Amino acid sequence: MIEFARLHALGAARAPGLPEMTRFADITQGLLHMEMDLHRSYAAELGISRAQLEREEMLPTTQGYTDFLVRTAAVGDFVELTGALLPCIWGYAEIAERLAGGGAPADARYGHWIAMYASSEFAELVGWARGLTDRAAEDVGGAGAQRARRAFLTSSRYELAFCRWPGPASTGSREADWRARAERKREERGLSDSRHAGPSARSGSIYGTSRIGQVGVFRYGS
Repeated sequence: MIEFARLHALGAARAPGLPEMTRFADITQGLLHMEMDLHRSYAAELGISRAQLEREEMLPTTQGYTDFLVRTAAVGDFVELTGALLPCIWGYAEIAERLAGGGAPADARYGHWIAMYASSEFAELVGWARGLTDRAAEDVGGAGAQRARRAFLTSSRYELAFCRWPGPASTGSREADWRARAERKREERGLSDSRHAGPSARSGSIYGTSRIGQVGVFRYGS
C-alpha cells in the first residue's frame, strides 16, 4: 500500500493536465488514509500492532511488483504508468463485484472489504482509470501504446502471483512462519478455520484464489 501510494503520487507529478494531477493527488490521499486504515484494522484484529505492521518486510513477490510499479512511474512514459497501475484497481473491483453477488460472507471483515471495492465510488474510479489509459494510449499511438500494453500485462502477472496465498512449498519458511503465527492468533481468540477461509474457499474468484485473505501484512507493503 505504501508503494502503491507512491506510484499515484508520481502520477500526480507526471500528469499532463491539472484534472489528472488533481485526481491522482486525491487518490493518493485516499490510499494513505481510508484504504490503509482498513488494512490496519484487519491486522489489529490478528493482534498485529501498527508498529509491527510498519516494520514488516515485503515478501519477494510484493517487492518485485512494487519495484516494477515505482520504476515504471519514475522512468517510463505517462502511458506506461497508467497501464501499470490499472490491473490492481480493476482486479479489486472485479473480485469484489463477483463476491458481492454471492451474498454476505460469514465473517464481517470480508464484508467490509467487499463493500469498499464493490461500491459505486470505486467503480467510478476504475472507469476513470480505464478511460485515462485508453486516452493516453491513443495520444501516443504505435510503440507507446505497445509499451503500455506490456506494462499492463506485467502488472497483471504480478497480481496473479501476488493474490496466491503463500505456502511453505512455494515461498519458503518466512512466509510459512507468518501464516502459522496468524493461525495461532486466531486459535487464541477461539476462531475456527472455516470462519476465516475467506469467500474464495466457498465461491472462487476470477484469479482462482481471492486476494481478500492477503490483506494485512502482505498487502500493506505494496
